[in-house]
Amino acid sequence: MPGAACAGLRGRRRRRDGETGPDPREVVSAKAVDETTAMLERVYLEDWLADQWNIPGYRVAAKTGTAQVADGQGGYRSEYLVSVSGYAPASAPVFRDVMSQVLKKYRTVPSGAPAPELPASW
Repeated sequence: MPGAACAGLRGRRRRRDGETGPDPREVVSAKAVDETTAMLERVYLEDWLADQWNIPGYRVAAKTGTAQVADGQGGYRSEYLVSVSGYAPASAPVFRDVMSQVLKKYRTVPSGAPAPELPASW
């Protein structure tokens, strides 16, 4: 993905309120994007879910995560939370375009409220 994630950051961006924001700047090099995508493609091909999440014909980049569930008292329960995040096609992600179509197709009701504010530090 020769810098595709960074290429969209060139030029002035328009905020949702219609105002023009400051000129964006590249915060990740094209080389870093390409190397990270290559690593995440290996995760997709070799991880424990590879057989279950096969999408024939597409290069997919993904990352799995595992976290032990906190018990709320400074310790942990015996349960684990497993997550998967990724994008496809890995060479030119189209997440926004695809998700907007999926949400429309399944008539998903909009959230109705902004995401909650969460602490950045503890």
